[in-house]
Amino acid sequence: LEAREPSVIDEAKPDVTRDMAVKTFSRRPDAAAQLSAEVAAVATLLTLPQHPNIVEYRGAFANADGSVSVVMELMDASLAGRVLSEADVEKVADGVEAALAFLHSGDVMLVHNDVKPGNILVRGSDFGGVRLCDFGSSASLCADGTTMVSRGSMMYMSPARVRGESYGPSSDRFALGVTLVELLTGRHPFAAIVAGVASPEER
Repeated sequence: LEAREPSVIDEAKPDVTRDMAVKTFSRRPDAAAQLSAEVAAVATLLTLPQHPNIVEYRGAFANADGSVSVVMELMDASLAGRVLSEADVEKVADGVEAALAFLHSGDVMLVHNDVKPGNILVRGSDFGGVRLCDFGSSASLCADGTTMVSRGSMMYMSPARVRGESYGPSSDRFALGVTLVELLTGRHPFAAIVAGVASPEER
């Protein structure tokens, strides 16, 4: 995340006096799908009441070099590489599960598709503020509650996603379960299996 002042901000979120984080997508062709998913999700979230367990997005703007930046609230840290106590893991579980329930609801109909420690942000040492972020792999759910979009980190994909089958909200909950085990033990529960089939970029 690159922290700097945006040049253009969504009119629905006019207050830019607080600290913010800016995530910039390059204009490379291989970043197009991620950018499209992120901007679509942000556009949806900006029309809805702010959920306390989803990072607050404030809009997006284009840069002179053709890249696009997404503006969000600035949090203290992600949970990548962290090992937590049982009490703190329970707080993370409650927060992320609440965020997912909101995303999967009829008002939003999104699967996050990349729930993992690095996409969970916290504020403060007491984990009172748990936020889910990074919607670059997200996908809209069809009317039957499923999708077949294949994006995200393979180490956290459900079996249905790995097999290329249609999947639904339960895939996000599978990823959350894997994440919670990793946060509690310091080890990915399927590390040995995934290491044999996924490249470092896919993990």
